[in-house]
Amino acid sequence: MAEGPISFGKPLAILVILGCAGAGYWAYKNWPAHYEGAGWSVDWPNKWETSDANDSSRPGKVISHGNLKMEEHGPGVGWGWVNYHGAIHLPSFTEEKLGYALEKVETGTDIDNKTALIFEYEEPDKNFRFLCASVERVDAVVMVAIGCNKAYFEDNRAHFMKVIKSVKCSR
Repeated sequence: MAEGPISFGKPLAILVILGCAGAGYWAYKNWPAHYEGAGWSVDWPNKWETSDANDSSRPGKVISHGNLKMEEHGPGVGWGWVNYHGAIHLPSFTEEKLGYALEKVETGTDIDNKTALIFEYEEPDKNFRFLCASVERVDAVVMVAIGCNKAYFEDNRAHFMKVIKSVKCSR
């Protein structure tokens, strides 16, 4: 009557292998593209490429671009840079350095346990809208923005919010 213990070795091994393959595929399709600048970092969307902007008026500025999660929405664009300063008032400093009027400004926000300002702006000539964050480090403000065509901006807002909330600052 007693035939011994039942072995789950092979079925369990197959399930583990399938789980690892599925997790690897998910990571390949969804893992963020991490970028580290001078004292700051951000996680851009999957497979985005980042390069130096070669902007003499904004040294250290980087530009990132790639496809959005829903590829039919076309490409997305992002940028980031560090502005060194003395004592500042964050909203007016951000507007002065950016050169655009800020819309939907959220003050009193924390990103990476630092004071931050979340806002939006539009580039009317290019028909692009951006979601941005200015995160105040002790000696500088890290500005990061991500955007896309205005027609698809609201569809991508939640994904853009993850990107700007991923900003980390260090000295």
